[in-house]
Amino acid sequence: MGFSMLRIEKSGFVKFIIAGLLLFTFTTSASANYFGGSRTKNAKPVVYYDSSVSKYGYTSNFDAGRAYWNSHSAVNITKSTSYKKGMDQYLVANTSVAGLLGEIIPVNSSGIEVSTSASWSYVLVKIYANQMKNLSNYDSSHISMNAAHEIGHSIKMAHASKAYNSVMPQGWRKLPSSLTSYDKGEVTKKWGN
Repeated sequence: MGFSMLRIEKSGFVKFIIAGLLLFTFTTSASANYFGGSRTKNAKPVVYYDSSVSKYGYTSNFDAGRAYWNSHSAVNITKSTSYKKGMDQYLVANTSVAGLLGEIIPVNSSGIEVSTSASWSYVLVKIYANQMKNLSNYDSSHISMNAAHEIGHSIKMAHASKAYNSVMPQGWRKLPSSLTSYDKGEVTKKWGN
């Protein structure tokens, strides 16, 4: 029987729990259901897709994730075909951490990983192919939802505190057909209209 990992982001803490045992806790700051702090270019970053995205066949899934958020007037996540220092990067990888579907790594202007409450210059967005393939209903819509979820974190959206109609609660669901009113409201609170 394998262990599962649960990442809980609530009330200013990120807790990693394996089989009910608290492993470690580090402080972050959340305001409402979005992260505090700021990021360069606010919700309008330029992103570069690492070669792993096309290698795994997930280009359209990341495109769908960007389109989901770009339907809000305050968001404009544009894609570049060449990498320049300071761009967000989207990657696909594998992990030995059971149940970890994706994560973000925020980075400051000095290239140092920082907390979600700090000022970010760019962020690495990772989704984990092997962990997604281990789940039931593995299909394109679920992969797109996972990409949209992690992209949401990249524009400082935190996990939804309740099971709203949103891509931000933890879990494995299909991508909504359009930006939900909950997600739209959270973007508006963080970044304005």
